[in-house]
Amino acid sequence: MGDSSSFRRARIRRHLATSPPPGTRRARPRTMRPRQLGPTAASQTGVLSVIAKGRCDLRAMPSCSGLLATIGCCSGGRQSFLAACELDPEAAVVCYGAFIVGNPPPGMSMKVGPIIDRSEGIRCPILGLFGAEESHPSPEQVGEIDAQLNRLGKQHEFHTYEEAGHGFFATDRPSYRPQAAAEGWRKIWEFLERSLQLTGQSGSTEVG
Repeated sequence: MGDSSSFRRARIRRHLATSPPPGTRRARPRTMRPRQLGPTAASQTGVLSVIAKGRCDLRAMPSCSGLLATIGCCSGGRQSFLAACELDPEAAVVCYGAFIVGNPPPGMSMKVGPIIDRSEGIRCPILGLFGAEESHPSPEQVGEIDAQLNRLGKQHEFHTYEEAGHGFFATDRPSYRPQAAAEGWRKIWEFLERSLQLTGQSGSTEVG
């Protein structure tokens, strides 16, 4: 997934999930609807199955509060959005998620279709971080996503960073934009603290 190396190297100094008070653990199973996923049903159902399995494994951990979020960049951002539509996490972070609307241009190896029509199923807040110089999604496509979520009354906040394009979080790429990345990480941690009801927690994006 896009920028996965950057996220894999990120060291989080404390666990996001903390032991919950009695009775606060919650799990709200959702039924996946692969018949609506179109020509990429098999691959998207596979992604959702992996995410659902990870969610179950995390919620089985004694240290988990049961409040979970999804996060991803590029195709991972798209999958984070898809998980919000289908699996009902407590929050979702979408970093320049590609092809939530629109189709890949001819010649691109990524064989997916738009998933914006699935957004009626969203029941969690969404944070979207985008670059003004991005093409997938373009600022116009971000506006289209925003308009659809507004139309449906879905809780979300979108931020677009000037002079930043695709992969601005990726520290190992020429596309890296330190200022946009630092501000983006601040937005992410603030959003997760609010959405997952974290107290006394802190996260780090220090890489090693």
